[in-house]
Amino acid sequence: TVTPFETPQTLVYGIETNPNPTMLVESLTTGIKFASPLDAIDAANEGEELRLLRDVNLGSKGFVISKGIVLDLNGHILESSTITIQIQGGSEMYPVTIVDKAVEKGKIKGTVGIKLAKVASNVIVRDVEIDINGGNYCFWDDIGNSNTLLERVKCTLYKDAEGNLETIYSDIVSASYNSIN
Repeated sequence: TVTPFETPQTLVYGIETNPNPTMLVESLTTGIKFASPLDAIDAANEGEELRLLRDVNLGSKGFVISKGIVLDLNGHILESSTITIQIQGGSEMYPVTIVDKAVEKGKIKGTVGIKLAKVASNVIVRDVEIDINGGNYCFWDDIGNSNTLLERVKCTLYKDAEGNLETIYSDIVSASYNSIN
């Protein structure tokens, strides 16, 4: 189930603002295309792979992933002015996987890129760039969740929310805790 952080009046990316929406996400498993990342994640089954088809600006919204799916940035930007992705799911059989399989990498942008909630487990983040403007965390883990793997994640923190290009931190992170491979 997908839960927006707040009930939107209108969505930057959704059907409410566009009667003929542009498709933003495709399920590689079913071939179905969606106008909203929320709709795509809500419709996805455990183990399903979703791919961004274009840049997505979530505005002041983020979204929650509460089941084990693969989200491929596909060289596109996924942006929010808050926490972009909050993970509340994942299992040993179906980990939540955030990846960018494109040659030219896209980015996750926000004040926090990815947040692991207390119930998240079995999370993989691979080949992803995260830009944080005015925040402190590329990857925020509430309690040291188990079975988390970061591989080739480039994290860049900028000085303020206006995106001034004074980089205060930029590095490629690879880390693993517990036993996920």
